[in-house]
Amino acid sequence: MKQGSTFSNRLVLLRNQKHLTQEQLAVILSDMEGRERTLSLLSVSGWESGDKYPSMQTFLCMCRYFNVSSDYLLGMSDEIGNNSVASAAVPDAKGAKPNYHIPFNELKSHDGEPIYVVFKNKQASDRWGILDMDGNRIIFKDSLMHLDKKLKCIYYTQIPEDERGPKYNLRKPLSITQIYDSKIIWVEMISVSPEIKAMYNGWYRHNENRSALISNRGLVLPYEGLSISFNAYSAEF
Repeated sequence: MKQGSTFSNRLVLLRNQKHLTQEQLAVILSDMEGRERTLSLLSVSGWESGDKYPSMQTFLCMCRYFNVSSDYLLGMSDEIGNNSVASAAVPDAKGAKPNYHIPFNELKSHDGEPIYVVFKNKQASDRWGILDMDGNRIIFKDSLMHLDKKLKCIYYTQIPEDERGPKYNLRKPLSITQIYDSKIIWVEMISVSPEIKAMYNGWYRHNENRSALISNRGLVLPYEGLSISFNAYSAEF
């Protein structure tokens, strides 16, 4: 959330439009989150000065309370309403996501995203994996593959037309009801901010009381953020 000055300025503007003091905003956000202890005045002051940033759950509550998109609050868009939030994947005229090959030297631009790997020599089954450039690898559901330009693999953002068949399943967006029935969920943040995507995009599961999604790194996304701040998908291999 490294849009400090813009985020801070817009938070101050929205709070003043509601004629709220910093203390009143702290109480409202605490009630929305169901906190046992109210957020401190220093927390709100820190957000508005750019010295601190709210947790993701608090940030989602801000978006809901002020009825603005996450991109607007972060300064990534000048359109205020939640309806202005666009998915990171741009559909074509028929509504399908673009289907294109990723050259090896351009893989880094898809770090943290699901990519489809086709093994030209069929040493393994073609499948979806998550690109991890820090580890120079692709993380599959049950294995890892280190990136090597010498490997006879082709990388795609979705399954190419000539590789589709009954044995493959494309990612499908999930409703809140479908999320409850899914064990492993891929999350994509609805934001053009690379910092937000890098931090929160990834695989999630349900927390113990099934009130939110939690990643292996301990990041938590409340269900209420679905379609507001993130989209969820079922990635079947």
